Amino acid sequence: MIEPTRVVILGMYYAPEVSGSAPYTTDLAEHLAARGHKVTMITTYPHYPEWKQRGRSRWFVRRSEVNGVTVIRVPAFVPRNPTLATRLLYEISFVATAGPLTMLSRADLYVGTTPNILSAVAVRAVATVRRKPHVQVLQDLVSSALTQTAQGTEQGRAAKATRAVEKWALGAAAVITVPGPSFERSLRRLGVTSRIEIIRNWTRTKEDFNDTTISAEYLKRTAGWPKRTIVLHTGNMGQKQGLDELSPAIQTIAQEEPGIHFVFVGDGNRKGALVSVTSGLPNVTISPSLPDAEFALALRSADVLLVHESAAVRDMSLPSKLTSYFASGKPVVAVVHDEGATAEELRTSGGGLIVKQGDAEALLAAIRIAVDDHDTRDRIVARAREHRTRAFDQTTNLARLSSLIDEAINEVA
Repeated sequence: MIEPTRVVILGMYYAPEVSGSAPYTTDLAEHLAARGHKVTMITTYPHYPEWKQRGRSRWFVRRSEVNGVTVIRVPAFVPRNPTLATRLLYEISFVATAGPLTMLSRADLYVGTTPNILSAVAVRAVATVRRKPHVQVLQDLVSSALTQTAQGTEQGRAAKATRAVEKWALGAAAVITVPGPSFERSLRRLGVTSRIEIIRNWTRTKEDFNDTTISAEYLKRTAGWPKRTIVLHTGNMGQKQGLDELSPAIQTIAQEEPGIHFVFVGDGNRKGALVSVTSGLPNVTISPSLPDAEFALALRSADVLLVHESAAVRDMSLPSKLTSYFASGKPVVAVVHDEGATAEELRTSGGGLIVKQGDAEALLAAIRIAVDDHDTRDRIVARAREHRTRAFDQTTNLARLSSLIDEAINEVA
């Protein structure tokens, strides 16, 4: 253990947010604090995935101590339905206040977290002025996100400019961590030469998934779900997930297999679109986000766990829901691009069935296999759990990440 040092982390997502990158940033900050570092987290007020700020003091700068971490929250403009322009304003409004505070917060190491590219820019700028090392923790590739969404398709110039900004922001990092190998390849193509380490996200749910004392049928009744085959999707309902694109397949399955019911649990800026396109369908239930304990019960109540990505998405992100899906003991079906990061993770692990986007019959066939083919189901569940133990272990991955941070501090000590 090195001497206690000052670490400043900059990012827009933090507890009590429970989805996206917030849980992992929170775990990192609290882990470093528990090891004796003096950790300051500069963030904004909770707002994700519903894109609506919480808290009465959200227009002011607020400082508090939470689990050993000094948390400084600053105001930011939060768009209800983000577009390219309002998303840019969202990030600028945050960095306008958080950037100067980061500069004033003397540290031995600065840590930037994406998917907010301007946070990464601010961290490099401050670290350069302060002549201190910085580490970048990536969850999304922002330039890929612009290219692989409708916004990016319409805004080619913005995507090109973002690639240049992203390359600069990441170019001088002591180390960059990414959640999968496809991200490393993308960064190398971008021209980033910094050290890159793959550290996958970790399973966070504390529920014992092996506890079968509560039957699935009881849990289904408690949740208000019908006594049918439940296909469950959890988490963010945003541009990346493109859940409204599932509507034609769901309609087809409603006609061919009325015993299959889709449940969507979560929130996000595309939830309204999902509600609109599935309105009136008898085989769809849409529910709000759940606290951790109920979330674990929901996974145990399902028959199949669903991953879905918009048809344009390839390597811009890796769904964090896989970490809990793989621990649940339930089969995973993923409707994703065959050459994308998620498909690569599923092939590497053997922990799920991959379905071509827009193919209702293939989706129905995969669901039937996951439910009725016990040998296949047991095999993919076992492989998913093995991969979870090997790649998604919280203690191991946090230790690796904090070790990289210690190395970065020691290099200039």
